[in-house]
Amino acid sequence: MGNVSGRGGREGTSGAYYDYGDRCKRRPLMGAQSGSRHEHLVHSTPSPRMSGSNHLHVPMTDADYARSEKMTPVMITWSHGGQKVAISGSWNDWQTIEPMRRSGKDFILVKVIPYGVYHFRFFVDGHLRYDPDFPCDFNDPRGAFNIMDLKECAAENRESISDLELPPSPDGTYSSNSLIEEDFSKPPPDLPPQLHRTPLNEMDFADSYHRELSKPPLPVLNHLYVKNWDLGETVTFGSTHRFVEKCVTVILYKPSWKRM
Repeated sequence: MGNVSGRGGREGTSGAYYDYGDRCKRRPLMGAQSGSRHEHLVHSTPSPRMSGSNHLHVPMTDADYARSEKMTPVMITWSHGGQKVAISGSWNDWQTIEPMRRSGKDFILVKVIPYGVYHFRFFVDGHLRYDPDFPCDFNDPRGAFNIMDLKECAAENRESISDLELPPSPDGTYSSNSLIEEDFSKPPPDLPPQLHRTPLNEMDFADSYHRELSKPPLPVLNHLYVKNWDLGETVTFGSTHRFVEKCVTVILYKPSWKRM
């Protein structure tokens, strides 16, 4: 969820005064800014029946836009005082002035709009203002406005997730031979062979403290390992966990117990 807010002692203003009232009004406040992206998200009334046509034009609703484009919720916050605060922006071609809701000392407005770049202005007690703590454009003759850039978040490198997947078993490990008595006489291993590849056995952490480790195989994740030690030596514990495509290994050193 996006969050557009600002805190500080300054207030930006253009000197203009507007009476926006307590409710949202539909009126063309100003033209669309060049280079901005505009999406009509407000409901519009149906068009009258066209001459020579038997079909009634049905406008797109907010739900239609949500299905056709990737939408994201964004919370816009005004933190520079005032009794009545409203906002207008390019997300609906500057067609409405929407009152913001008071939340403590701030005023907030939550909208669900497509990803993109938007321009917007605040109206504080009837005066046109901008938030000086966020990106602004002062080149417009009608006054300065704020800029909001909503970008879709993605993982740093989703292709790297494939590095954590186990490779397929070689064809030579499969056969149709029947089991013999020797297969049942062998005792099971004390530890699966994959678990021997723990980072504690792979490298010396004392010499590689600042080095980036290679990604461990999946079977060693979420286990607690203890490195072999002699009496009087430091005991080393290790555990590796995965967060999305990142792996984090934690090493704990503890003095060994003294023999009573």
